[in-house]
Amino acid sequence: GKNADLVKGLGATDVIDYTQTDITSYCLDGADAVKEEAKFDAIYDAASYSGAGEDYKDASLKLLKLPTDTNGHGQYVAINGSPLFWIRGLTIGLPANQHLLLMKPTTEDFDYLSNLIDNGWEDFFFFFFFFFFSN
Repeated sequence: GKNADLVKGLGATDVIDYTQTDITSYCLDGADAVKEEAKFDAIYDAASYSGAGEDYKDASLKLLKLPTDTNGHGQYVAINGSPLFWIRGLTIGLPANQHLLLMKPTTEDFDYLSNLIDNGWEDFFFFFFFFFFSN
């Protein structure tokens, strides 16, 4: 895609052009099921409910690593998320490996989020949602 070089320059090992390939097909890599080693520790979903009707949540959840004796379950973080996801989070709560993050879509906020991720912010996932606004 048009931003592949930018994303790789930021450290991505793989870039998936969603206009050409869906994430599940990419992870299947010709197999019948996604292998556990092809699954993710964390998925930060900035695309679902971003205004064009996208919803990658269900596909993302299937691609999270399962818990083991040494590692916890893969984590799904919806950046902004759907209204129903927020209602559930604010009323009955979310599953332990699903989280919400509300942020402005600015370069400064994404830089701040990237810094949190780089410095182990997953240790702070005891909250079921975060409100995040940078100055």
